[in-house]
Amino acid sequence: MRRAINSLTKQPFAGLRSFVLKMARFSLVGLVSGGVYAIMTVFCIRQAGLDPKVASIAGYLVALPCNFFGHRQFTFFANGSLSLEALRFVFMHGVNIVISVVAFAILTDALGLAYRFGIIATLLIVPVFTFIVLNYWVFQNHKRELHSYLTSDWVGRQRKR
Repeated sequence: MRRAINSLTKQPFAGLRSFVLKMARFSLVGLVSGGVYAIMTVFCIRQAGLDPKVASIAGYLVALPCNFFGHRQFTFFANGSLSLEALRFVFMHGVNIVISVVAFAILTDALGLAYRFGIIATLLIVPVFTFIVLNYWVFQNHKRELHSYLTSDWVGRQRKR
């Protein structure tokens, strides 16, 4: 009886561990993609002389492929339809571009702040929205083997105690 109670009370931590690992992978891919976005946006503003809002869109478009494949293969271990996931991913990023442009418009045009604040706002707001949408809509068909392995391995060690 005690083993069953211990197993039930500690098993939720296995899910927490899996979630923390997923967030770490998401963050790593996001840092790489965010770096590509920021570098491209600054380049387009300084070197190409583009408007910050247009430069922000260019930055997004350049970062999209590494973002998609990084999250699909590394963050979520997705195994669904590539074309459906890609379509959903592009749609989600269309929404992200709108969020980014609105953030830039508010911060640079309405408040008169430097474009760097638009970049910072985009890098803070968009990832939260993105994780939720990727996890629950774009990559619905995660490879369950990884989660099952982590969970059963942890639960198995707990039962041996």
